[in-house]
Amino acid sequence: MKEPLDGCNLAQVVISSVRLPIPPRAQDVTDRKSMNDFEKWIMGFSTTMKDVDQRSVERLFGAYRKIPKELRNRQKLFQVLEKENPHIFSTTIAAPKSINLDEQNMNKRKILDEGKGDWQWLRKMIPVSLKNGLIGEITYNTRQLFPTKDYKHSSRIKDLKGLRENVEINNDWGRTDLFGLRIVPKRACFFPDMVGKFEKEFGNDIVFKLNFFSNREKKVTRIRKIPDYYCAINYYFPIRPFFMEVQVRTPGIDLWSCLAHDTIYKNKIKVSPLMKRHIIRFGEMCNIVDFFEITSCEKT
Repeated sequence: MKEPLDGCNLAQVVISSVRLPIPPRAQDVTDRKSMNDFEKWIMGFSTTMKDVDQRSVERLFGAYRKIPKELRNRQKLFQVLEKENPHIFSTTIAAPKSINLDEQNMNKRKILDEGKGDWQWLRKMIPVSLKNGLIGEITYNTRQLFPTKDYKHSSRIKDLKGLRENVEINNDWGRTDLFGLRIVPKRACFFPDMVGKFEKEFGNDIVFKLNFFSNREKKVTRIRKIPDYYCAINYYFPIRPFFMEVQVRTPGIDLWSCLAHDTIYKNKIKVSPLMKRHIIRFGEMCNIVDFFEITSCEKT
């Protein structure tokens, strides 16, 4: 199954030596005390994640507190965001010739069919695909288009053992992200412009995309194992018979995904139902902070 939250490879939990903090009993953050207890737990929990920036967690809570209480409504902010930035929710690819969902599925199917066959043949194709000039070209061009002073860039190569297992059980999604690249703006308000620039620059090379902002897309709802708070767009480039995946998402969601990946999505780390609710609640908070910043920027 496709891993929409893969990309937390820099934040793996050391479960052998770290004991997860016990969450506060309050299930809802409704007053100052419960907010303080909730923040302390999230801060403590995030320390069990390697390379999670504690200052980013602190800044997110600080930003949330500055939002007027009447505007801390994820659903309303989401609606405003969709109205003001419809291109963020689009499932088509904004290339010079717009590529709709049917065409995207045909593109994906054609490339995946090229990779059918025995593992020995496929194994020989992996180093060839990794040397494909498209990977280096896209990596270089994205850094030029989105400078590191305003955007975070990270990448990873898919674990070949996992790839082999996916191929052997005929899991097509296992070959859609042989190489992964992630780009995250340091400010959420950069995100709408970022999506437009990305598709304008690379639209001719993208063969399909997954838009997790759009719940109308069946393949997204089928893949999604976590609450709707994971909002991102994944683009796929052909490095036959595999794909290169480029993820773009907002800073709050990038932070939250590092907490949710192994606990909620992958279930590598067992958490209690209460702990899970706290992690999910933090995801909602991250959405509110990101959406509020974007919609506020639109008005200034």
